[in-house]
Order: sequence, then structure tokens, then C-alpha cells
Amino acid sequence: MSAGEYLEGLCAVLRTARSGRPAFLLGQIAPSGGFKLYFPITVLLKWPLAVWVLFVAAILLNMRRRIALPSDWLLLASFPITYFALAIFSRQQIGERHVLPIYPFVLLFAAGVW
Repeated sequence: MSAGEYLEGLCAVLRTARSGRPAFLLGQIAPSGGFKLYFPITVLLKWPLAVWVLFVAAILLNMRRRIALPSDWLLLASFPITYFALAIFSRQQIGERHVLPIYPFVLLFAAGVW
């Protein structure tokens, strides 16, 4: 691969990121992406219900202070929160795989309850 091919590919990726790709969500089509609820709905439908129940329980129990989480968990939670927020505003909505890096963090918080 030459440097010219690399630069051409990089420009194509940047063009696609700027203009978006067609996205399909709940019977609607957006020609250039832009569904703000795409990733929240996708992960709610595709991730196991048991994981969501434990994750929500971890959040609720932590809010009530029944489970004492270490103080550095807020720092740990900053990555998935920031990543998910950036994904919501992305125009690249072509599947759940774009937010899969968040999944280990959800499992980690759910394991805190278990």
C-alpha cells in the first residue's frame, strides 16, 4: 500500500464521517444517519436483559449507598459515558458494534452487584 492510497482511503473515511451513511431504525430511514436514539435503542434491544437488570440495580443501589463503590469508579465510568455520548451524535449508525467497547464496563458495574 502506498502513501497515496492511504491518504485516499483516509479522505474517504473523513467524507463518510462528515456526510453520514443511511440508517434504519424502527421502520424509518434516515439518508445520512442522525437518529439520536439509534444506539440507546440498539443496545437495549440487543444486550441481554439480565445484564441490564444487574446494571440498573447497581446504579440504584449505589445511589442509595447500600453498595459502597470505590471513589475512583467515577473516573472509570467517565470513559463509557463519554464514548456513548459521542456515539449518539455520530452519523455512522450502521450497527451495535460501534458501541461494543462500552459492554465490558456495563458488565463490570453489573458484577459489582453480583
